[in-house]
Amino acid sequence: MQLASRVRDATVEAVLAGALVGVIEGARTTLVAGAGLTALPVIAAVAALGAILAALGVRVAVAILDRVPMVRGWGADIVGGGGARVVAIWRGVLALASLVVFGIASYLVAAWSHETFRFIDAGPVGLLLACTVVPIGAGILVGALALDRRVAPRLQQRQLTGTGLAIAAAIAAVALAAAPALLAGRAAPAVQLTGIAIASILVVAVIGTRVVHAGQHRAAQIAACVALAGALAGTWALGTSPRARGAIVVYGVASERVARTLWSIADRDGDGYAGPGVGGADCDDADARRSPGAQEIAGNGIDENCTGADAAIDPLRTQQRQPSASAGSARPNIVLISIDALRADHLGSYGYARPTSPVLDAFAKTATRFAWAMTSCPSTRCAIPSLLSGRYASTLGYGLSAERAAIPNVAAVLRDAGWTTAAITCCARFALGKRELSGFQTLDASADAVRMQRAGQSNADTVADSALEWLGSRDPQKPYFLWLHFYDPHFPYSAPKDATKFGNDDVDRYDAEIRYVDEQIGRVLAALDPQTIVVVTADHGDEFGEHGIRFHARSLYNQVVRIPLLVRAPGAAARVIDTPVSLVDVMPTLLDLAGVTGPAGMNGVSLASAVRDGAAPARPVFVELTPDKQIKRDMAAVISPPWKVIWDREANAWSLYGLDDVADTRDRADDPTLPSLQKLLRETLDRETARLPGP
Repeated sequence: MQLASRVRDATVEAVLAGALVGVIEGARTTLVAGAGLTALPVIAAVAALGAILAALGVRVAVAILDRVPMVRGWGADIVGGGGARVVAIWRGVLALASLVVFGIASYLVAAWSHETFRFIDAGPVGLLLACTVVPIGAGILVGALALDRRVAPRLQQRQLTGTGLAIAAAIAAVALAAAPALLAGRAAPAVQLTGIAIASILVVAVIGTRVVHAGQHRAAQIAACVALAGALAGTWALGTSPRARGAIVVYGVASERVARTLWSIADRDGDGYAGPGVGGADCDDADARRSPGAQEIAGNGIDENCTGADAAIDPLRTQQRQPSASAGSARPNIVLISIDALRADHLGSYGYARPTSPVLDAFAKTATRFAWAMTSCPSTRCAIPSLLSGRYASTLGYGLSAERAAIPNVAAVLRDAGWTTAAITCCARFALGKRELSGFQTLDASADAVRMQRAGQSNADTVADSALEWLGSRDPQKPYFLWLHFYDPHFPYSAPKDATKFGNDDVDRYDAEIRYVDEQIGRVLAALDPQTIVVVTADHGDEFGEHGIRFHARSLYNQVVRIPLLVRAPGAAARVIDTPVSLVDVMPTLLDLAGVTGPAGMNGVSLASAVRDGAAPARPVFVELTPDKQIKRDMAAVISPPWKVIWDREANAWSLYGLDDVADTRDRADDPTLPSLQKLLRETLDRETARLPGP
């Protein structure tokens, strides 16, 4: 009977602690996601269920520790009085602080070894990591024991009772909940802190309910029953709340784990997508060949990707692209410059207040500036293949080496037409395989060695040096196509010491890196003949917490999908084009301006008419984010003025933003135009990504 009472009390305490943490996570998730008050109960309920399950695990751990004599004695000292209580509290705080410091030190060492030695096999790196972390742990332990020997005797004579004890307990609880996240944030800004903070609060809540014996009170038992029932009911309602699902997938901690587990259980055919019963987007949960992530095959009478209809064959993708105007006998030199993680709104020519880009701003005044250029995918792994092939990455046959190798890229087409081709890139391991670079007669990634030797991985100067050297040694009798890719604005944000400084925050150092790249690009531009076709663009942008998200490949907000696109061609006047265009348009545009016939199969359209006379082709612009080993998100978007609509295919949630809301701050998914835009996105998804029939 006594055992049953202890189990009941422990369960009640865990449920109460979990419910409290669930409400905190739910409020935070709803606020950051802008999901609205109607989604709050569902988000909080799902978070509470996850936190309750975690709290039960923590409570079991606490119960086990209660059986350890040393821990039991420590607890007795706290419950007791006098100096023993003060010393016990001191040693508890010292132990937790030591663990936090050791955890942060281990994280920093692991991150450093990964970045510095990632080209070495895991075994030697693991040995190095162990040899570094173990002495750090030993040093922290020795330091903590030495500090305790000095401090504990002085505390033995102090008393802490009544109001003083309550105040100390409250301060300690808040400190223990906040310290891990705050310290980690100071030591390692790149780490995601939400999970650490929620876990810390959960542990404090479990210990707190245990200390006050909450499970023994009748009112607490009733409250726990109500909380558990509410968590289960709210989780059951997840399928009816798209806003809640979308918020949980992106911002949830405990709630995300519950939602993904629920969807995995409900996924009857094992294709990674749940059916409509729990809010999923799988149109046929009995057939693993049909799901939102399936490859659509045009014209076969089957709706593989759950858009509602079989994709029609797009004639544009089946035809070769003839040049819109003859280039005559002249075969222009072409330079394509791409910059990693450069968002458009951090350039002066796109309205940024800081002087990050004086060279590119001056260049923009001589070029066609596309105000609404969008990446094909906010990740280098899929954006660079799109840049070089004019196709969306999801059409490139990932995993099908022979098929993918047969897809022509811009370098291969120009090489076959008589151009000398060269690529000078920042990185040897560029996350895209050599197949995409097969058309380049020269491939220089020597700058990677410099990047790995510098703390901030900056090597724009080396890329520029290599470009100038290649330009000086090429055959002047042949036209050339040169592609340069600069890495510097990518995380970690740390510009060279001699770069222009804007401050010490991440965004300040990011801007400093842009300014440094801008200066190095200026050196290259100064060496080019004025008749050279020059294109400057980026693979994607970066986020700095604008939507509670950092970096990229996590969303389709404008901060990561809106990129610069500047095109300068001989004889073309400078102008600004407001029509949305895509990164996949770069290859057909370059071939058109060069007077070279483009291959069939491209998604992109030529922007040569926009460059020559301002007549930009208008169409819905598609953006995708498809999951793989590194990318965990599954999303699609269409930009069609005046709207941008986003479909989170995993959560089956929709978002709608006006293009006048450049920062994507107001989700207008309740607008009556959403159904027509949903239809447009599905049609565009089919048109752009369906696999064409044939061999």
